Amino acid sequence: MPRADKMNRWETGELINVLKFINDNFELWYNNHHEACEEAVKALNINRDARSVYTKINNLSQFVEDKRCKPSCDDKRVRDLIKDILKKTKERRNRGYNINDNCFKTETKPIKITPNNRPPSFAEKVRRLTDEKIQQEQDKIKRIVEIESEIYRTIKDKNDMINNKFEELKKI
Repeated sequence: MPRADKMNRWETGELINVLKFINDNFELWYNNHHEACEEAVKALNINRDARSVYTKINNLSQFVEDKRCKPSCDDKRVRDLIKDILKKTKERRNRGYNINDNCFKTETKPIKITPNNRPPSFAEKVRRLTDEKIQQEQDKIKRIVEIESEIYRTIKDKNDMINNKFEELKKI
């Protein structure tokens, strides 16, 4: 992790230029994020590496998707560019992709690409784990209630049996 005194903070203008480059070269971005970031660094001649550019775009995308905001996405232009990139990505993922469109002559059926290549966010992981734990606890509670009912029935049956034996003994 870089030291705070060595960190190179993002200027809004610099960020807007990078996002415009990514938006204008969306096909490159969609096919290979790292290569798109490298090209942006070269084309814009900025003092950052591709990883820094990717991390910034990815973090901003997550904040915009989650409807949260950071100081760097307070600028409407930044938010709009991020939203545009996210919209294009979503449209592209939802659109069917036909192998025959790429000059391949084949008898296979068109392939529809729908996987979401983005790793789950921290919030999604927490939500999934929480849901799993809640379900486990609900299953435990259900089992406990079943056992209690079984115990109650057994006690009642045994009590009835004892009462019946007692009544029989009273008759003697």
